[in-house]
Amino acid sequence: MGAERQPTSDCRQSLQQSPIAYLDAMGIKKAHLAGESLGGWTSAWLAINHPNRVASVQLIAAGGTKADPVIMERIKTSTTRAVQVDDEDLTRQRLNLLMHNPEKDVSEELVEVRHAIYHQPDFVANIHNLLSLQNMEIRQRNLLRPDDLGSIRAPALIVWGNQNPFGGVAEATAMHENIPGSELIVYNECGHWPQHEHAEEYNTAAIEFLRKHPIK
Repeated sequence: MGAERQPTSDCRQSLQQSPIAYLDAMGIKKAHLAGESLGGWTSAWLAINHPNRVASVQLIAAGGTKADPVIMERIKTSTTRAVQVDDEDLTRQRLNLLMHNPEKDVSEELVEVRHAIYHQPDFVANIHNLLSLQNMEIRQRNLLRPDDLGSIRAPALIVWGNQNPFGGVAEATAMHENIPGSELIVYNECGHWPQHEHAEEYNTAAIEFLRKHPIK
C-alpha cells in the first residue's frame, strides 16, 4: 500500500493488485502461491478472483476467516509498539509472540532483519495501512466467508500450528472443510510460523504438494 493510500473498505482489492501486477510484469501466466498470515488471506482472494492465474495455493496460518477483537488488539498493539519505538527488544517480543518456542526459533539475526524492516521510513509511515484490517468495520467487509472459500477451485494446502496465537486449529479445520478437495496439515508444538518453526517438515510437504499439481 502506497504512502498516500488510506485504509479502504475493500482492502482485498488493494492487496491483490501488487501480485497480479508482478505476474504481468514478469510475463507469468499462472503461478503456485504460498501465503503466510496476511499473505494467506491475500492468496485466498487471488484464488477466488483470479482462478486462471493460480495453479495451487498454500494457506499457511492464514488470516481472514475470523474477527476476534482480543486477537486483533493483540496484533495491533504489539506491532505498533515495535514499529513506532526504535527498540530491538520490542521487535524481539513481537517475534516471540509468533513462536511456540522462541528460544529455538527467534535468533538474533531474525530480530535484526525484522527490526530493520520495521524501521524503514515507508514502513513506519504506512503502519496504519498495514494494520487497517485490525479495524473491526474494515475487517468485517473483507472477511473470507464460507461461500468465498467454497468457490476456490485451485488445489489448496492449509498449514497450521496447534499453538497458533492468532487462531486455533478450529479455524484451519473450517477452512479445510469449506475448500473443496483441500488438504490440511497441523504441526504440534508450533505457533504462527509453521514454515519456519517446522521448516524441514514443511518443505518436504510443500514440495510433495507442488509435484502433485504441476502447472498445466
